[in-house]
Amino acid sequence: MAPPPQPPPLRRPPELMEELVEEVLLRFPPDEPASLVRAALVSRRWCRLISGRGFRRRFRELHRAAPMLGFVCNILSRSVVDDSQDNARFVPISSCLPHADRPGWRALDARHGRVLLYRCPNFYWGDKYLDPFVVWDPVTGEELQLPSLPTERCYPFPVGFNAAVLCAGGGACGHLDCNSEPFLVVFVGFCNGGMVSYVYSSEAGVWSEPTIPQHPDDYVDLVPAAVVGNAGYFMLNRSTRILKYDLGTREMSPIDLPSTLYRRAMLMITDEGRLGFTGAEDFKLYLWSMEVVGPRDDVLWTQDRVIELRDLLPADVLLTYPAVVGYVNGHGAIFVGTMDGFYTIDLKSNQARKVGGGIACMRDGDVNIGYCLTYYYIVVPYTSFFFPGADLFNLFTCQHFDYVMLQLVS
Repeated sequence: MAPPPQPPPLRRPPELMEELVEEVLLRFPPDEPASLVRAALVSRRWCRLISGRGFRRRFRELHRAAPMLGFVCNILSRSVVDDSQDNARFVPISSCLPHADRPGWRALDARHGRVLLYRCPNFYWGDKYLDPFVVWDPVTGEELQLPSLPTERCYPFPVGFNAAVLCAGGGACGHLDCNSEPFLVVFVGFCNGGMVSYVYSSEAGVWSEPTIPQHPDDYVDLVPAAVVGNAGYFMLNRSTRILKYDLGTREMSPIDLPSTLYRRAMLMITDEGRLGFTGAEDFKLYLWSMEVVGPRDDVLWTQDRVIELRDLLPADVLLTYPAVVGYVNGHGAIFVGTMDGFYTIDLKSNQARKVGGGIACMRDGDVNIGYCLTYYYIVVPYTSFFFPGADLFNLFTCQHFDYVMLQLVS
């Protein structure tokens, strides 16, 4: 009996048109960067497409708002005597991004994929204010050490200070790809009997000279600043006033807050693009917005909303009062610190989500983290687009590619 005929050999299906592949990949959610990493590992062709400049530009233009990829939490040093020190710790939300620690540094501000770090001197061991600022990208690891402040007229160093990092393009920039463009760092602090300011330009590579001391009765709180239009805003005097800093003229003017006191208030930007602030009290979250009215530019504060946190957070994390510890600009989300960790409160959906803290923020050797959470923690959100780069493409020529790919996608 004759053997049955052999089936025809299977033909490899035709590859999808690159235009169709790109249209699909462009619609991947930007807040899940692991999806693009897995897609880039499908083939060299897909990897080359995703890592190309054209795809990155179209991806940013389609999604507009950069996603929050993680946050930097400031861990309070436990003791000066046993040589403990402050630590800025990057906690990624996506599993494909690495944790990162910066011992001895504190995160002050973040904008457009840049984190501004301040080196905390340990005076017990004779540290001094030497080159205290670094602009850092916790995902790529790139950093720029800023030169020392020219403190000859403000010796030895301004006290009660804060600083903000922002795009040098101002309102003319669409902020889609400005993390590789020039930036500014605005510094304000108390010196010689008043508030002074410096401005660092990455294009010039130097700090400006300080302004003339103003407002002798004010000092700056160490919470992230807000930028609205051509002005930066800094919290003053334990959340009782705001300092408006004009980025064009470098003039500073204080703004009184409503008489309601919160343990800590956090500056924010409303959906309408106005300055606002939020604070927590008695398990409630209060949201305020500012409006400038009248011929004399009078400031009017309005309480827009009150959110009952007991309706959103688990009961077992509310054994102590929660505190506002951060705000995600452009996403309408507020970070709340509890004894169990960090939660984000989405102001549009009115939903709470645990994003870290507790076990997520602890690493080997950490102790007494709960105390830091309720007393000093400040969260600086990190927002940026993430794309697999040329280093991933080079893996295709690696002898151990199969093993590396398994580690990345698992």
